[in-house]
Amino acid sequence: MKIHNTLILTGTFLLALAATSAFAQGRPAGAGVGVGADARSKVGVGERVGAGVQAGGNVGVNTDADAKTRGSAQAKDRVQTEAKVPSRSDAGIAARIETNPNLAAKVQGMLPAGTSISSASAGFKNQGQFIAALHVSQNLNIPFDQLKAKMTGSDSLSLGAAIQALKPEIPEKQAKEEAKKAETEAKTTASVKTDAAAKTAAKPTDKQ
Repeated sequence: MKIHNTLILTGTFLLALAATSAFAQGRPAGAGVGVGADARSKVGVGERVGAGVQAGGNVGVNTDADAKTRGSAQAKDRVQTEAKVPSRSDAGIAARIETNPNLAAKVQGMLPAGTSISSASAGFKNQGQFIAALHVSQNLNIPFDQLKAKMTGSDSLSLGAAIQALKPEIPEKQAKEEAKKAETEAKTTASVKTDAAAKTAAKPTDKQ
């Protein structure tokens, strides 16, 4: 009986010892695996975030550089295009005069030999100013190119001031009067009708 009880106690002790050993070996091992997985997970997330930030930064830098390059190219193209296109005002004066052959013939006759209406009118503000300058050139015997140089450009003068600058012997009051006279003559010159308009105006109206 005693032997039987001793065997039972011994067996129970061995079973308890085996269970305790298994528990002690298994749990830390499991915890170690979990910690390792979490660490790897965190490292993976950090690497992905870092890569995303770097990629985003590179894209931003490239985008800014590309935008500046495109802007510079567009500005250069715009400057080149504007340099090739003549001033609308200059082209408009000549085109308007040339639509009226009679007016164009009068203006051409007032210009220096070999000078076109287009090149002569370039730089003037409007048709009236251009034709008035032609009249002053003839009235006061002032070379047209000198008068034009004074009236156009960044430091342009009025017609009266240009007259006085080129003819200092003329008093200021007289210079202004000559300018007004030329402006009146320019209006008369510009009012010339085309041949078709003149014939229409001269045709008698039918009586009722």
